[in-house]
Amino acid sequence: KTLLSANKLLNLFMLRRLKAEVEKMMPKKIETKILCPLSSTQVSLYKSYLMKDMDSIIRLSDKNDTAKTPSKLNYNLLKNLVMQLRKCSLHPYL
Repeated sequence: KTLLSANKLLNLFMLRRLKAEVEKMMPKKIETKILCPLSSTQVSLYKSYLMKDMDSIIRLSDKNDTAKTPSKLNYNLLKNLVMQLRKCSLHPYL
């Protein structure tokens, strides 16, 4: 009995919103892309990362390679290189 009365009292002050209702009220997301060139520091870092792994990249892109599926080592190498290039593009001083 006291729980029901407390619940009625609290309902006066509490606002309950469902996710579906809130999503309907939200405005559509607007995405703006602004393309800007890399700074000279970023360009030099980007080139140095590519040149450091140039032999590995050439080996991976070689047409005479008989293995049709890339090995886990090659996959990890490419994944790490892409991450380094991405970090260099976004945050050159990391």
